[in-house]
Amino acid sequence: MSDSNLKTNEVVMITKADFMSIVEDAVKERIQMTLLSSKAEPERQEERYMSRREVADLLKVDFSTLWRWNKTGILHSHRKGERGVLYLESEVRQFIAGKNGHV
Repeated sequence: MSDSNLKTNEVVMITKADFMSIVEDAVKERIQMTLLSSKAEPERQEERYMSRREVADLLKVDFSTLWRWNKTGILHSHRKGERGVLYLESEVRQFIAGKNGHV
């Protein structure tokens, strides 16, 4: 074995305050790395769907109004499996906020 491959143990003496400072810095760095990675990869949440009844009640409109809005592109409905006509909650909230150009 060469000298560069030998593993040696070294004893280093530091004060308790220095040790605590090293640990604190390491923890802060880890927290910052975790926060940065969570911002880079936002958590994906399952999109919530609302029934026609929920949307009609929320907007205080009739089913025929929802049908007309869907046909004219004001508010889009979706079909998901056997659950019938559904609306994405985020789209309904955007509609309420007037973000889609229609009020």
